Amino acid sequence: MAERRELLEMLKRIEEKLYAGWNLYSALAFLYWIPVLGTYMAIASTSWFMGLSEDAKGLFSAAYWVAAVMLSFTFYRTLLKKYIERLIASLSSECSENCYREKRHCNLFSAVSWLLGFLLAPGIGAALEPLLGPERGQAAGLLAFITVGTLGVALAEYCASKKRPLSLVAPSATAAGMLLLPLVPPDVDAAYAFASSVIVVGYSVTAALYVLAALRRL
Repeated sequence: MAERRELLEMLKRIEEKLYAGWNLYSALAFLYWIPVLGTYMAIASTSWFMGLSEDAKGLFSAAYWVAAVMLSFTFYRTLLKKYIERLIASLSSECSENCYREKRHCNLFSAVSWLLGFLLAPGIGAALEPLLGPERGQAAGLLAFITVGTLGVALAEYCASKKRPLSLVAPSATAAGMLLLPLVPPDVDAAYAFASSVIVVGYSVTAALYVLAALRRL
């Protein structure tokens, strides 16, 4: 009985470390986008960017975000995912199944939601333009994209862990931001600044919750 109790306690400690590692990985995944978005907004506020033609602005923005997405793959998989995979591999097969039910198919929720958000966001923004105006309608499209995408992340988290997803804070914040857009002046810069601020708040709070959850388990 004593040996059984010691084994259960050891497995529980391993489980706690596994959850802590996953929480830190999730926090860093959200934190990555905060300086990326902040850097873009800083560039977009410069006289150089504002002096560009609309086509040039679009090309620069597209190149910037494509580069940010490509870099994120390297950041997630090379720097972070390997750590989680090593941590999971250190467990026995039985504990891996019982301690954290990570299933690869759960990632489909995230992938499909970002694709769906990318496809739906322009239509949502255009549909809201009669209500919000064209300036705020564009910002609504951005918030819709983030809302749909991060909602898929939350669904993937729940699918894998069967626990209340902390990442649900992010889509909740951006959805609330869409409801508050009528309070923003009908100006493109003001609308995008508001939308970007809401995204940063949602991502920051989500990352902080993940870090706190990890600290409670260490």
